[in-house]
Amino acid sequence: MAEVKPADPNRPAETSARVVPLGAPRPQPQPDGVSWTAFGIAAALLVFAAAALIVQTQRVANRDEQIGVLSGQVQGLETQLRAANAQLATYHTQLGRIRSSVSAVADQVATLSELVSADPFAETPAPPAAAEPPAER
Repeated sequence: MAEVKPADPNRPAETSARVVPLGAPRPQPQPDGVSWTAFGIAAALLVFAAAALIVQTQRVANRDEQIGVLSGQVQGLETQLRAANAQLATYHTQLGRIRSSVSAVADQVATLSELVSADPFAETPAPPAAAEPPAER
């Protein structure tokens, strides 16, 4: 058998297509069109998109709940507004009655004042009598 000699580092290696010197970098295989870096970036983008979709879904759900709560509050305020408007309508009616009563009292005071200034010792006139109901037969 032939004796194997150690390789001399000062001597250039014989080049052969199949023989690769020890410690030499291996040639990288040619990419087949798919880059692992691009695949990793695409996977990361998909994960971020899924996370963003989940966050937006939760925001929409929270907004729906808030809209429901606000709608209930609006309905309560509308009911209170209707009640307040009804009170205002009765207020104006009652104010008109009070004004007419005050006007009637002021007229009576003016009449009594005229009577007192005309004859201070006269007896007070009787109020007008109500019509008597017809007698039953």
